[in-house]
Amino acid sequence: MGFPKDFQPNNGIEVHELWCSYMWSDGPLVYIYPKPGIEHNVNAAKEQTKLFYKKIVDEKKQYALICDTRDTNPIDKECRDFYSSDAATHNVSAFSFLVDSKFSMVIANFFLGLTTLPFKVKMFTSASHAVSWSKNHIAP
Repeated sequence: MGFPKDFQPNNGIEVHELWCSYMWSDGPLVYIYPKPGIEHNVNAAKEQTKLFYKKIVDEKKQYALICDTRDTNPIDKECRDFYSSDAATHNVSAFSFLVDSKFSMVIANFFLGLTTLPFKVKMFTSASHAVSWSKNHIAP
C-alpha cells in the first residue's frame, strides 16, 4: 500500500481494502484513500458504504470522514447523490476532502455552498488541517 506521507494509518490500525479504495478508522475519524486511476462510480460508493457500516460503525455514534481526493478522477452525479443520501450518511456528521490545490478547494467549496447536505463538508489542501477540522465537527 503506497499511501501519501501525510495520509497514512497509524501503526496497528486495521486497513480495509476494496478494489477501489482503502479505509481505516481511528476512533470517530474515518480515513478513505481512493486508489489512484480507478473510476469511482456508484457501485464503488455502495461497496465502500457497506464496508463502512459493517466494519467500522457503531450505530450509536457519529463519525467524521476524511477522503484524500488528490490523485483521483472526478466522480459522477449518481455517485455524488448516493454519497449524500441518508443511506450513506446517517452516522456521518462531517466530511472533509483533501484536494490538490487552492484553486480546486475554492471551486469545490463554491459548488458545495450551492447544495444542502445532511452533514458539514469542507475542502482542504493540508491533511493536518482536515484532521483538526474533522475532530471539531464530530457530533456527540
